[in-house]
Amino acid sequence: MSIKTTDYNFSYDLSDKDLQSVLILPSGINEKFKGRKVTLYTESSISVLKKLKQNAIKADFAIGSPVNSIYIDNRSNDWVGPTLYFSFLLISQNPAIVSICLNVLSAYIYDIFKGKSEDPNMKCSFVIEDKQKKRKIEYEGPVSGLNMVEEIVNGRD
Repeated sequence: MSIKTTDYNFSYDLSDKDLQSVLILPSGINEKFKGRKVTLYTESSISVLKKLKQNAIKADFAIGSPVNSIYIDNRSNDWVGPTLYFSFLLISQNPAIVSICLNVLSAYIYDIFKGKSEDPNMKCSFVIEDKQKKRKIEYEGPVSGLNMVEEIVNGRD
């Protein structure tokens, strides 16, 4: 299991987004694809967006829309997820939101790997904003270890 925490700054503007939603951050913006500039997301981004919404969690793509984006298919035995962004506003209004999202994500991944792996491996990232800065938490390991991410978010690391 690997958990890496770093300060994080992104170079795009989210002022037009609902910061009371969980935002799915792109893997790349203004990337060239067949002669045009596109926004890249991980292949699992749409599925995660749908799962969050099915569980009554407000969620959206940070840049662009699901229709106008390109998706990177990471072929691996591991599940590769998107980067989820939790704004300070969202966390301050719903302190349990990270825990809820991690539970939804865990259940979703266990369903995908049902019958194939008891504790599947995954890779995903979370950007957590507080008053002073944004922290990126990169997680790679078994789904059962996701609770470690919650402990880091809650300052129990």
